[in-house]
Amino acid sequence: MKVTSLQGDPVDLVVWRERGTVDGLVEAVLDTNRGLAARGVVLPIGTTVTLPDPPASPVRKPTVKLWD
Repeated sequence: MKVTSLQGDPVDLVVWRERGTVDGLVEAVLDTNRGLAARGVVLPIGTTVTLPDPPASPVRKPTVKLWD
């Protein structure tokens, strides 16, 4: 999926806006888009960012109940 940055967008905001989370995705986006980090913290307006496929569903940890 390709998205375009808006004015004042850092990479994590672009990821959050499209995926709703940034858990482990910012690193994946930077790996997918070589040279993106060199553009600075705030991306230039109109920068095309390729988002990798989202990871499989996260492993759910069992819920701990303090009282039954």
